[in-house]
Amino acid sequence: MNLRNRLKRLNRKMLGHSKLPEIHDKIIGIFIERKYELL
Repeated sequence: MNLRNRLKRLNRKMLGHSKLPEIHDKIIGIFIERKYELL
């Protein structure tokens, strides 16, 4: 699964839990950091 699909899936999961864009942005940032840490 590529990064774009993973972010779409993560976004769908997050829409039900958080309406605050700041929290959403932090989670996306952490996800991307972890993704590139593993490379």
